[in-house]
Amino acid sequence: MAMSRRRKIMLVLVLSLTALFGGIYLYLAWPTAEYQPYQYGRADRAKLPRLTMMNHESIMRGLLGEPAIPVKTIGILVYDGVDTLEAVAPMVVFSELMSVKLEYVGRRSGVVASTLADLFVEHSIDDIDQLDVLVVPGGNRAGLEAVLDDTGLHDWLRRIDEGSMLTAAIGDGAFLLAKAGLLQDRSIAFGWPQAQANAAAVGARFVDKQYTNDGKYWSSVGGAAAIDQSLAMLQAIAGTRHLQAAMLDLEYDPEPPFRGGTADTTPPEVLEALSAQTWQRAGLSLLDATATDSNDGLQEPLQIGILVYEDFFTLDAIGPLAVLSQIEGAQVRLVRFGDQETIKSGRTRLRVPTSTADVDQLDLLLVPGGSNGTWSVSRNPAALDWIRAIDARSRYTASVCTGSWILGAAGLLKDRRATSNWYRAGQMMTRYGAQFMPQRYVADGKYWTSAGVSAGIDLSFALIAQLRGEPAAHAAMMRLHYRPTPPIDAGSPEKTEDLVLDMMVQMYDYVMVPLIREP
Repeated sequence: MAMSRRRKIMLVLVLSLTALFGGIYLYLAWPTAEYQPYQYGRADRAKLPRLTMMNHESIMRGLLGEPAIPVKTIGILVYDGVDTLEAVAPMVVFSELMSVKLEYVGRRSGVVASTLADLFVEHSIDDIDQLDVLVVPGGNRAGLEAVLDDTGLHDWLRRIDEGSMLTAAIGDGAFLLAKAGLLQDRSIAFGWPQAQANAAAVGARFVDKQYTNDGKYWSSVGGAAAIDQSLAMLQAIAGTRHLQAAMLDLEYDPEPPFRGGTADTTPPEVLEALSAQTWQRAGLSLLDATATDSNDGLQEPLQIGILVYEDFFTLDAIGPLAVLSQIEGAQVRLVRFGDQETIKSGRTRLRVPTSTADVDQLDLLLVPGGSNGTWSVSRNPAALDWIRAIDARSRYTASVCTGSWILGAAGLLKDRRATSNWYRAGQMMTRYGAQFMPQRYVADGKYWTSAGVSAGIDLSFALIAQLRGEPAAHAAMMRLHYRPTPPIDAGSPEKTEDLVLDMMVQMYDYVMVPLIREP
């Protein structure tokens, strides 16, 4: 009798679970009205089978293949004064390796003051004794001088490097690796000024490239080149199709407003002014990546705010923050929507002291995008009211990526030309009464919008040229070494393999369609 009852219970349980998972499968696999197709690229492009919870892992593994380098852990060294863009860019890029443990590692845990924002760090070098990939960004003068004198940190770098599969320096981070004795007789890339002399001074061989590698050791000129180098490293780890997916996710198909970012493409008078801002240490010549705080009185002061909120996309805001902070005489701040000072963005947590309640006027408001978080803000009356109030007095109102959805929800893009993230761009801009323009960035009067994620960098350089003139934009491009050199030609639906594109479309649809579908 007992056995019979147990069998009945087991039978009921099995039938119940079958019904439950069958229902989930039908919900995800059965075509429904909200999953109406949206056209990307050619109408006859090849497509994957419908991805479901049951089959997505096997289909994606078959498409992307197994990683060439079995990376499981990645650490990005951060310290007070570390360059914000050089720390955040690899975090954003390597987050595309979803199964990898990836984190900032500090000289101490807690809040680390990078050049432009406060980052929260969970683990210090005392907690970490092994990493598959080590990334060492550069920093400002005070930050570099502190870490270059930290013998305990140098010992840690040597220990981690002994077990790493890849060790990378970004910009002046090469000096820290060299101080630990890791770059002797290695080929390295290094940026202006005195790149060749600096490489020789640390016992390395100079290579005139944006980024390069010598065996497992990678290096770049710094600044925005951190994006290029990190993408090239991702390709080495996971392959070209995975790189295509990452570049499409970041919409990394750069289109600078003009050529710049090198000594050959920068006006001589701009280089002369930048030369006066270099500093010397032990035979090295270095240039801070941030503009001086002084204003000679010839430039009008500017108040610039970049709105951030829970789950915005990190590079949407940090890219423009790094670029617009090059404007002399400008106060550029992150401004949070929400009560909590801590704002989470992917695997990055930021401390943002300034809230929307503290700001009632800006010369330039920039709104970044994201996915779920962006949609939530676009439906929040308090956030939209604040944006409208700021816009009523701003000289420029701008967005990056799906930040245009927020501007559209605020009623600011009606009857205007605008662009957005590639995902359902025309559909969403039409919803908000805008004319979709398939361009990297679009200006319509005081309203500037950009395509996805990395396009905010191009837009920001164009805004500097608008606000301060091309020489100021050239100086900013030189400080950030902005001469984008993607490892492959990709970053848009048109430049992405059919099946990789379809995988990304289905992944986006799974998250976003239930939110954006019309009632």
